[in-house]
Amino acid sequence: MKKFNIYILLSSLLALLLQGCNDEIANDPLNGTPLTIQVKTKGYTSADNPQTRTNDDGYTTTFTTGDQIGVFAVKDGKLINENVPYTYDGTSWTGNGFYYKETKYFAYYPYDASLSTNTSITSPDDIVSVFTTKLNATTDQSTYEKYKALDLLMAEVTSTDVNTNSISFTFTHKMALVEIVLPMLKYEFTNMVSSPVYNNATLTLVNDQKVYVTPMGNITFDNFQPYSVGNSTYRYLIAPNADKSLYGSYTNENDKKATYTITTTTSSIAASYYKKYQVDGAGEKTKNYTMNIGDFFMNDGRLLSKNTTLTDVQKRDCIGVVFFVGMGGGSGDYFSDNGYGGSPLGQTNCHGYVVALHNAGSGSYQWANNNTTIGTVDYASFQAYTDRKTMETYVTNKGLTMAFFPAANACKNYTPVAPAKTTGWLLPSSKQIQYMKSEVRTSITNAGGSVSNGLYSTTTEYDADKSQIQAAYFGGNLKVTSKSTSYPVRPILAF
Repeated sequence: MKKFNIYILLSSLLALLLQGCNDEIANDPLNGTPLTIQVKTKGYTSADNPQTRTNDDGYTTTFTTGDQIGVFAVKDGKLINENVPYTYDGTSWTGNGFYYKETKYFAYYPYDASLSTNTSITSPDDIVSVFTTKLNATTDQSTYEKYKALDLLMAEVTSTDVNTNSISFTFTHKMALVEIVLPMLKYEFTNMVSSPVYNNATLTLVNDQKVYVTPMGNITFDNFQPYSVGNSTYRYLIAPNADKSLYGSYTNENDKKATYTITTTTSSIAASYYKKYQVDGAGEKTKNYTMNIGDFFMNDGRLLSKNTTLTDVQKRDCIGVVFFVGMGGGSGDYFSDNGYGGSPLGQTNCHGYVVALHNAGSGSYQWANNNTTIGTVDYASFQAYTDRKTMETYVTNKGLTMAFFPAANACKNYTPVAPAKTTGWLLPSSKQIQYMKSEVRTSITNAGGSVSNGLYSTTTEYDADKSQIQAAYFGGNLKVTSKSTSYPVRPILAF
């Protein structure tokens, strides 16, 4: 009996010792178990329709490779993990934290290394306070990076089991979100345009060539800079339940300045909610317009009549001139599977073509770095985009870059950047350079641009074996020349 009692006593003591060891391991970062984590996020919820869904599509943060969160752990009122960074590799999160049982963990995003030296942080509220101060001190959220740096997400969890080393964080947004939706400008082209080529033949628009949608003009924000998510929609973070007024303006479809005010109150938008403000009803506002060769093309995609006397501001915002209305001449230029289907235009036909106000780069460029042949479209074509895609396929297959085609690459990298829903800047075909007649040259000059009287490089290979190229004079003749000869380049785009 005594032996049995002693055995029980020894067993109990051993269990206590083992438990003590486990507790010591679980609470000693030098001997403890490394902490592994899983991460989920909840999106912003509509403040207008909070019952529709808990996470609205498009309002949830998606982590990308290299993103970091900071992890804190508090046990018995003492910090034992302090701003430990965990990094996402595209699949999982890795870091050097330790697991402790019966411990409160909290994590935040985006990671801020300076919080490691902030001795006042002992709770999630302290981090919210730091980010709110930062948010209130800046008005510039104009890029995704600046916006993301202020979009605080946080998660809390309490560990319970010493036998596991993993916890799961579910992050929620801690700021409030204002979403501003401005109207879009819908051009309805009424074209029966006289062409300066083909003996003033009539150019007509068909099907989806007749409708062109672009942002309103002169969009400005007064003392705040929101982040654009496209389609005239902007996002701006504010502190939850804040009294705030935001002012803005734009030029409407009637070429008049329209102003608006957005006001939030202490009961408007709570943390993790967004409120959408549709300015002037948003949607598309129609403008009937006859597009002409020589019209000015602006940096936001708007058009101004060639008869406009441009102000200094308009000259600053003008990036090119329309040199052809509708589809291309010759073989045609279709947004189809053989080229334009992969472009960002979202249409089967183009509305027109624009030539830049200036040459690309500061000098002349060879067609290619050697006498390679790739098979661009024949000399009568308008298919500069298709030619560029042919070049891109070539360099991909050969393990090269577009720098192999210096002339086309100079056009591709031309600034100012082309608006969305265009092909981007392209090296033109020889036929396209030929179409840039006197109206085009006059408008380029009126917009502050310039045109040389010399030859320009084109995409067009020539001769039976395509061993040479066609260079072209602006609105003039063609010349067959060596691919190794350098010429200036003038970018174009289709819209």
